Amino acid sequence: KSFRNLPKDFNVEKFDINKIEPGDIMVHIDYGIGAFVGLEIIKAFNTKKECLILEYSGGSKIFVPLEKISTVKKYSSSDGFIPKITKLNSGEWERTKLRTKKSLEKISKELMELYAKRMTSTGFSFEADNDLQFEMEMEFPWEETPDQRTVTEEIKKDMEKPKPMDRLLCGDVGFGKTEIAIRSAFKAVNNSKQVVVLVPTTILADQHYKSFIGRLEKYPVKIAMLSRFVTKKKQKDIITSIGNGDVDIVISTIRILSKDIKFKDLGLLIIDEEHHFGVKQKEYIKQLRKNVDILSLTATPIPRTLHFSLIGARDYSQINTPPKFRLPILTELIEFKEDIIKKAITREMRRNGQVYFVHNEIQSIKTITLKLMELFPNLNINYVHGQMKERELEPKMNDFINHKTDILVTTAIIESGIDIPNVNTIFINRSNRFGLAQLYQLRGRVGRTNRRAYCYLIVPKMRKLKPDAIKRLKTIKRYTSLGSGYNIALKDLEIRGAGNVFGIEQKGNIQSIGYELYTQMLKETLEEIKENEIIKTEEEKTSKKLSQICEILSPHPSFFTEKYIESQSIRLRFYRRLSEAKNIKDLNKLNSELEDRYGKMDKYGIRLINIIGNKILAETIGINKIEHKHDYIKLFFSNENKFNSIEEMFNIINTTIKTLKLKYKFIPSENFQLIIYLKELEQEKRLNEFLYILNSKINL
Repeated sequence: KSFRNLPKDFNVEKFDINKIEPGDIMVHIDYGIGAFVGLEIIKAFNTKKECLILEYSGGSKIFVPLEKISTVKKYSSSDGFIPKITKLNSGEWERTKLRTKKSLEKISKELMELYAKRMTSTGFSFEADNDLQFEMEMEFPWEETPDQRTVTEEIKKDMEKPKPMDRLLCGDVGFGKTEIAIRSAFKAVNNSKQVVVLVPTTILADQHYKSFIGRLEKYPVKIAMLSRFVTKKKQKDIITSIGNGDVDIVISTIRILSKDIKFKDLGLLIIDEEHHFGVKQKEYIKQLRKNVDILSLTATPIPRTLHFSLIGARDYSQINTPPKFRLPILTELIEFKEDIIKKAITREMRRNGQVYFVHNEIQSIKTITLKLMELFPNLNINYVHGQMKERELEPKMNDFINHKTDILVTTAIIESGIDIPNVNTIFINRSNRFGLAQLYQLRGRVGRTNRRAYCYLIVPKMRKLKPDAIKRLKTIKRYTSLGSGYNIALKDLEIRGAGNVFGIEQKGNIQSIGYELYTQMLKETLEEIKENEIIKTEEEKTSKKLSQICEILSPHPSFFTEKYIESQSIRLRFYRRLSEAKNIKDLNKLNSELEDRYGKMDKYGIRLINIIGNKILAETIGINKIEHKHDYIKLFFSNENKFNSIEEMFNIINTTIKTLKLKYKFIPSENFQLIIYLKELEQEKRLNEFLYILNSKINL
C-alpha cells in the first residue's frame, strides 16, 4: 500500500547503491521495510543526535541514531518489484525473517560443503619471493597503481599458504589484471611449478601469449600457446612438452581441458572470464580446483560468481584505481542513422584512429560491412567472426592490429581482453540484445590510453524495447566512470534477479527482505554452521571472534552539520561509510577524504570521528558499552573479551592506567566494569589513549 512519502513514479531503475533520497525504500533489520523520510537532529538522552527517520505503514515512524545506522539497508530486488511496507508491531516482519532464515539453511549447508573442501584440501606452499621475482617486477614499464600492489600481495600470501588458493580478482578493463597474472605465474614457475592460463577465445589466447612473451622473454621461462591458430603438428609437440615438464606456462583455450593433456607438475590455474565457459568445461575445472591454486580474472563478475565471493565461499580482490591519465568513455544511445555514424567515424579518422563496429549476427555481417563500405569508399573495411577458419581470421586480425584496416566489423569475439590502443570508437549494433556485463566488456575495448574514447549503443526505437533492455542500456550509459565494473555487476544482479543465483525458489525471499539483508542473513547462517560443524581456518581457530557492537552513550552532540555537508544524501553516505570502518586505518582514510573535500571539521564532526575511533578500539578489545558521565567514564567489558583470563585483564588494565596516571575503580560484577575518573573536557582524548595502549598490549 502506497503512502504519502513514496513517490508515484518510484521504480527500481532509480536504485543507486551509493545514493539515498527521501522516499527511497529501506530495510531495518528489526522493524522491516519502510521509507526514508530524511535526517533530523533531535534531543534525546540529554544530548542532540542526528537520526535517520523511517516511516512505516499507517504513518508510524522510527528514529535511528547514527551509531546504529548499520542496522538499516537500502532495499534492492529485481524486475521493478515494489515491496509491501511493514506494519509495526504486527509480527509480520518477524515471520518474514523466520521464513527466510529457514530457507537459507539448505543453501548454507551446500555452500559449507564447498567451504569445507577448501579448508581441508592440501595444496602446495609456495616460497617467498626471490631476487629474480623482484627483478622481473621492477621491469614493469608503467607505474603500479596502489590497488595493483595490494592485490598482488594478497595473491602471493594465498600462494604461500598450504591450502589451495581460490581467489576472484575483479578489475576494470585496462586496470592491470594481466600484469598481476604474469607476476603470479612467474612466482609459480620460480617454484618449479607449471601454469595454465585458460581463456575463452582464440584471439584472447594470442594476445595473452604476446603479453607474457613480452614481459618474460629475457627469463628462462618456456611459454607455449594452444589454440586453433596453432597447427596440429605443433599442438602435438606442445602437449608432449607439457607432459614432460618442458613447458612452464601454457596459454590456452578449452583445448587444454582435453583428456589427452597431462601435466608433469601443475601448480597454478589462471582463468580469464570464467563465466564464458560451458558446463562441461566447468566440471573439468572443478576437478583441477581440488589441489591447484586458482586465480580467476574478471572485469564484471556475473551474479553467481559475485555472490559467492561476497558471502565468503571464495576469496575476493578488487582493483578500483585506474591507471594515470585514463579518461572515461563517452557513451551514447542512438538509432541507426547514417549521419550520426558518419560524423563519429570521420572524427576518429581525422585523428588517425580506428573503429570497431560490433554486429553480432554472422548471417548479415557481410551486408552491414558492404553498407559501411558505401558510406566510406576511401577507407579499408573488413569483417571477422568466430566461425571463420584460422587461416582467414588470423591475417584479418593482424591487418587490423597493424593499422592496415580502418574499420573492423565484428561479432562479440572481441569481447574478452582484446587490447588495441589505437581503436577509440566503437559502435554496438542492436545493443538491446546484449547482456549488461557483455556491453561493459565490449565498451572496454576502447579507451585504453589517454585519448578520449566514444561508445555508441545502436538500438531500435526505444518504445519497442523490453523493460529489462532499457534498464541495461540506461545502466551502461550511466556508469561511465573508471572502475564501474563492480557497480555494473551489482546492477546486473539486480536486473537479472538475485533469485537466479541460487534458484528461482529464493526469489520470493529476496523480494520480501531485499538483497542486502538477504546476503547478510546468509553470511550469518554460514557463520552459525561453521561454529556448529567446527569448520574453521587456522586463523579462526587461534583468534577469538568478537561479534558484539559497542554502544557509546555520550551527552556531547556528534554529527556533521548542514553547514559542513549540505546534502542529506552525502551526509548519510559518509555516516554509513564511518559505521562500516573496520579499523583505525580505514577511519583515518575517511577522515582525510572528508577534510580534503569539505575542509577542517567543526567540533561536532571531530567528536564524531573520535567516538567512531573509540568504538572500533573498544569492540576489538571486547567492550560492549561506554557511558560518559559528568566527571567519569564507565566501561562495560563483555564476557567474550580479548583477554585470556581475569588475572591478565587486571594486570594489563592496571599497567595501562598507571602509565597514563589516571584515577580508576573496578566494579566486580557479572559483566566486569571499569570507572575512569575524568572531567568532560578531557574524556574523549584520554579514553582514546587508554583504548589505544590497551589494544597494543593485548596484541603483543
